[in-house]
Amino acid sequence: MKRGNIFFWFAAAVALMAIAGCTKTVHTPENGRHSIGFNVQEPVKSAVTGAADITSFEVWGWYGSNTERNKNVFNGTQVNNTGSGWTYDNLQYWVPYMNYTFYAVYPFGAGECSANGTFTVKDFNCSAFGDNAVDLMTAGAVEGSGNNPANVVFNFVHELSKLKFRFESSQTMVTITDIKLYGISAGGTLKKARGGNASWNMWSAVTADDPTYSVTEAVVLNTENSYAAEPYGELLLPPHTALTDAKLSFSYYYNWETPENAHKAELQLAAGSTTITSWEAGKSYNYTVKIPATNDIKLIVTVAGWDTQDTSVSWTPGN
Repeated sequence: MKRGNIFFWFAAAVALMAIAGCTKTVHTPENGRHSIGFNVQEPVKSAVTGAADITSFEVWGWYGSNTERNKNVFNGTQVNNTGSGWTYDNLQYWVPYMNYTFYAVYPFGAGECSANGTFTVKDFNCSAFGDNAVDLMTAGAVEGSGNNPANVVFNFVHELSKLKFRFESSQTMVTITDIKLYGISAGGTLKKARGGNASWNMWSAVTADDPTYSVTEAVVLNTENSYAAEPYGELLLPPHTALTDAKLSFSYYYNWETPENAHKAELQLAAGSTTITSWEAGKSYNYTVKIPATNDIKLIVTVAGWDTQDTSVSWTPGN
């Protein structure tokens, strides 16, 4: 799969309206009717790279005759991954002669979607990092027909940027303390119209005195970690159109020095030989801080698409 997209296959078949209060993994015909398939759970933590990483997502759907979409069939419905399939409560069925449009957001509970396909994700918080970082994805619009049942494909798109900060030394033991990332926003509100690009109303930037992206525990580069460490793990942040004020600061000292003699460093993420002046959604930015024995610190950044795996989840009536 390319460009960080994840595919979900939603079963289709001819049917009438909903039956309430039932949860099923396999959707079989009932009295000639065939169900539409989904489900939800706790939001997965950390970056999503395949369908198995997703434990739940949220679905909206409208239907009507011809181009009308005036009847609501899914309104923020929670869809859960059971490990062997996808399920949801209040089973729904395809209606003959009706046309459908579906939308989805991951994780469950993060956002809203209107009948015209506009996503709104209010105050999405990106302050957590490492295993606690939470991905944000949207999918839509996906069309379906009650007269022409077929697998419906959701194409999820990453709305955040993924970052890693790696510290390396050249076979020299170095202790790094007081790591801080600031001059960037830790969240905001996303708006995305159908077929358009997302726009963000960002929170105020984190300051040097703000502990949001601070790593207070000392990081030691030595033989045990091959003189390399990633103290943040992964960060999933809103896209930034400018990195003018983005900085990484830390203190460090060599094995022949004491903490009292620690050197202080402040690196501008968009300065020097770095040509990266913004962070785009769906891209991964790897910053490497090299601390050689000469005390001449270098910052290197590489950019790649979000790593993904080819993954699909499918269910078909009667299977």
